[in-house]
Amino acid sequence: MIDDDQHVDDELRRAAEAGDVDAMYQLGVRYEDRGRIDEAQPWYRRAVESGHAGAMTNLGSLLADAGETAEAERLWSLAAGSGHLDAIVNLGQLLSDAGRDEEARHWYWRAAAAGDGDAAAWLRSRDIQPPEPAAS
Repeated sequence: MIDDDQHVDDELRRAAEAGDVDAMYQLGVRYEDRGRIDEAQPWYRRAVESGHAGAMTNLGSLLADAGETAEAERLWSLAAGSGHLDAIVNLGQLLSDAGRDEEARHWYWRAAAAGDGDAAAWLRSRDIQPPEPAAS
């Protein structure tokens, strides 16, 4: 198993170093899943530079966990702007936690419209009728 993991990492690294943005993102995910955050972040950052919304979302989460909420907000805003649901939800939560409910409502509304039940519950808790989720 370890040899297989190393082989996959090596293949992804070669692809990432050749400019494959998805490979950069996948390396970040693999390192993060193993708790190797210091190795995950540079790959996420490289993918972010190429506009990868998943990398923006994951790097934002790592930064938020480290207390770097301003940078997390910036990254989640970028990813949310492209419609990335996890980023939309994360951004809504961050804004809500900061007491910025009016801004949070905007993002939770979008998340609820995309079918996120937690976002719909947040809206209902503030006596706001959430939108019907969009048909898939």
